[in-house]
Amino acid sequence: MNRGAGKFYVIFAILLVGGLVYGITLFGPVYQHQWRLEKEMEEILRTEYARQGEEKVVEDLIQKAQEFELPPLTPDNFSCEDCEVDKMSTFTCDYTERINFPGDKFYDMPIHVEVNIKIPPPAF
Repeated sequence: MNRGAGKFYVIFAILLVGGLVYGITLFGPVYQHQWRLEKEMEEILRTEYARQGEEKVVEDLIQKAQEFELPPLTPDNFSCEDCEVDKMSTFTCDYTERINFPGDKFYDMPIHVEVNIKIPPPAF
């Protein structure tokens, strides 16, 4: 009487899982890049900013972004608000990652990375 009724749900579940896996393979690396850059920004700000200043920190972050295989970044991608030692500071990086879909279609995904941190004084 209900022969084959369960097949629809199995097919639907397979399509749903397949779609999720496909989405993760497309968007996962983008979010991993964002996460890695955010962690690196926090680490460099915590350890290097007070000794080397903003320009050197930005240079180091651009080099790290190349290592992480992010799109090419320039100093214009970075901004710092209230960046002073012993003060809550907001350091941001804005860039665009291109996501390639089948059929030569792509999506330019804007990425905003923000780190709020109290920059510690230099360690001697």
